[in-house]
Amino acid sequence: MLTELQELKSLCRVTCSSKETPLIILVDRIKSDPGRYSLKRSTLYQSHWLIWDNKAKDYVITTHAFAVRQASHPSTGNFVPPKQKAPEGLMEAQIKSEPGPYAQISITMDARLEEGLHSLLSDLEQWAKSEPGFVTTGRSRNSWMSPVSIANNGRYVMSSPLFMGKNTFNSKEDGILVGYKVHPWVAAAVKDDPNWVPNPNLVRILHLEDDRTLTEVTDSERPCLEMGDIVKTTFKLVFTSYSQQWNMAGVPIQVIRLGQLDKSAYSSIVNLEDHGRLDLPRAGERLGEFFYVAASTTTNAAPLPTKNSNDAASDDGSVEWREITPLSEEVLNEGATEDKTDKERITEGGGKAEVFETDEIAATSMPAVHAGDTSEGKPMQSGETEQPAIGSKAAPSRGRKRAAAGTSKTTRTVKARTGL
Repeated sequence: MLTELQELKSLCRVTCSSKETPLIILVDRIKSDPGRYSLKRSTLYQSHWLIWDNKAKDYVITTHAFAVRQASHPSTGNFVPPKQKAPEGLMEAQIKSEPGPYAQISITMDARLEEGLHSLLSDLEQWAKSEPGFVTTGRSRNSWMSPVSIANNGRYVMSSPLFMGKNTFNSKEDGILVGYKVHPWVAAAVKDDPNWVPNPNLVRILHLEDDRTLTEVTDSERPCLEMGDIVKTTFKLVFTSYSQQWNMAGVPIQVIRLGQLDKSAYSSIVNLEDHGRLDLPRAGERLGEFFYVAASTTTNAAPLPTKNSNDAASDDGSVEWREITPLSEEVLNEGATEDKTDKERITEGGGKAEVFETDEIAATSMPAVHAGDTSEGKPMQSGETEQPAIGSKAAPSRGRKRAAAGTSKTTRTVKARTGL
């Protein structure tokens, strides 16, 4: 019996039949030789598309090894006729009491143990979208078992319907054509409703005995699949596209239980969001020396670079401390000097400058406010932002112009534009 996670991974490339193609190899072939495969309509369901091997002239049957996370009853799934007791673990909301496509056997694979599973499925979907005839334009991907949902939830669900609508492929006048023993619940249901028959392609779930003999899982010591079971799964990928959505689903054909993972295998699933692993101080504990060391390191650290220091700039010189540190009084005073210099330059030039006042309040030093500074804001130059006057006499008004220093008072009035 297999018990190790590494044994599970090695099974992914193993086949039980010459007609099987490992999922990993299928994706590799599609990437290297896309023309070998195409999508072809199913002859049984016209709305279904299957992967067709142009070289082998047959539909592709895929195989992969999984660890089971959850599974329904291997004979009845979620189907429970009225007045019958539901299998243990089946929630009432999941129960189907009448024949139909949603009465099915479901097996949930544990995708947490295989981080690359969703990537393999995503590669297949990207290839399928480019196939002629399979229309996905204007249609969204159904969220059910999408690669994104598999990555987010760590679950990959495969389902096999218990019932199938009666047609020329699956029925005759003298009886029902199936290759397995039909459960009494299913047999009674199709007898009451002749529009349905037991699904002849129902997934077969087997168990490997110690002597290497395969038996029905229902006849084994553990008659149901359980969490941690290592299973070799043969399945087909079915693509559908209609209405406003398209989808890709795995339909199981056969599942063989080969062993059960040791519980230690799940230790590889690390919860990085677990705050308990941070080993922070707790109530009732004394703070250790590490707290003093951390505080001392912070206190004795080298001072931050000044605004004129280029040592703290990034390698490409695009960031300087002056751009990210708060404005100091020295910086504001320097700005006031530049303000005065700009005014004198404009006055000397004798030119006219039209300045719009703004309602925005720029940062200023507290001494300037207490001193009642009512100096006018400097004219806006290329690449600069205007600093409006701050004081008791300043009365900003949006859209009103005033004459700058050295200009005539006979200036024209311009109505401010609005961004309505």
